[in-house]
Amino acid sequence: MAEDFYLMSDPRVRFDARPDDILVAGPEASRAATEANAGDVRRLYELCDGTRTFAAVLAALDLEIDDARALVDERFGTTLFAPHAVIELERRIPSSEIVRFPGSPYEIVRNYWGNMAAVRERLGALFDLADRPADALLELCRLHRVALLGADETSEYLPASPVAKKGIEAGALFHRATRIEDTPTGAVITEGPRVNAALLGEVRYWALLAEELGDAEALEARSQEEAGLAWGRVVIARARDEQPKPWFVPPRPLTPAHGARLFEALARARDAARAKNADEAVRALADFHQKFVRLHPFQAGNQSLAMNIVNSLLAELGGAGIPHLTLDHFALRFDPGAYARLFARAVQSWSVPGTPVARFRALTERKQRYFTLVGRLSATADDQAARAIVAGAPADAPLALFGD
Repeated sequence: MAEDFYLMSDPRVRFDARPDDILVAGPEASRAATEANAGDVRRLYELCDGTRTFAAVLAALDLEIDDARALVDERFGTTLFAPHAVIELERRIPSSEIVRFPGSPYEIVRNYWGNMAAVRERLGALFDLADRPADALLELCRLHRVALLGADETSEYLPASPVAKKGIEAGALFHRATRIEDTPTGAVITEGPRVNAALLGEVRYWALLAEELGDAEALEARSQEEAGLAWGRVVIARARDEQPKPWFVPPRPLTPAHGARLFEALARARDAARAKNADEAVRALADFHQKFVRLHPFQAGNQSLAMNIVNSLLAELGGAGIPHLTLDHFALRFDPGAYARLFARAVQSWSVPGTPVARFRALTERKQRYFTLVGRLSATADDQAARAIVAGAPADAPLALFGD
């Protein structure tokens, strides 16, 4: 299998069929007659009538087990489906709240979806502990372990982040500091945490957002502090043998003061959500999300865990959370005030309550409009032309987080 782009934004079936799944043939199944092995394929679709499990279908095919499994795997998620399995997961946690951009539910790694549901079902304890930062941090570590291993630790999920290939210690805080060496050819990151700080959507898009939000330095390499406490910095450096590029270096050491600020924001968000004070809840959630992402407390899985927590309270507040978009990249660069405004726009434009089908249709349509607009911006010759594109698309601009 080809390697995934780490943002998991490319359309690809990642959801695996399991022995107990009831398989159903989709409307495109009739095209099987045109395939070279049409007889086997036609028989497969006849068997997948909504009454047989995956295991039963394999047993009923007149093929060697490996050939039968390959026949199913080749079509699963495109013309063969497991709707009952998807519906069960969707009821536990909406798929649109655990991805960057909504797409087919079969694009989601199944263990990831199940683990995110298990995290969501356990978040009450974290909210209850938010006023006790030391205890809340221990609970956060437990939730990270659930996110990577599942509730019963039999559902391992390996995040797509490149660092995950080296192995991740589930539930363990990532205390290591980043080491940067100055060399004749520029700065080199030799060890420790680093987060890709690329300007996703290209420079023109970011420049217009920064201009509108009054934070021109968001595109630059800079450090951020709040009340004397460091919250990380963007640097231009090489890692391994790569070309120099922007990286975010999280603050180290992780101190009790960091935890206190993080959970104070969560407590404010919790209280405001329960009081149905939407504006305050969204401001506090922006603060919490930005602090979580910038702290980068775990080796991998930080954005997924942070947005699960955020979306739980957004759903409590307004009936629906939001896709992750590229909010974590914005959180790494924008100052807190600018990021709070950007986050509020995301909530306004991407929170879609309703049935799963209605949400899917609305959000996938918005995704297409978002990518179209950002693509047009990246192709412009100058900022003036880009401003004209945004001004000429008043319905689509908010999806790309422009405007109030």
